[in-house]
Amino acid sequence: QKLTTREPDDSMVACAIAALEPVLASDGIAVVQTTAHEPLTPEPTTA
Repeated sequence: QKLTTREPDDSMVACAIAALEPVLASDGIAVVQTTAHEPLTPEPTTA
């Protein structure tokens, strides 16, 4: 059995993000809109 390990192209990444956003929203997790190539800096958690 052969498995492919190629990096996804931009359309595959966009599809994955589009599928994940409603799931996060239904779990009450805010989705932050960013522009392409804008790095995300994680905020410290206060738990």
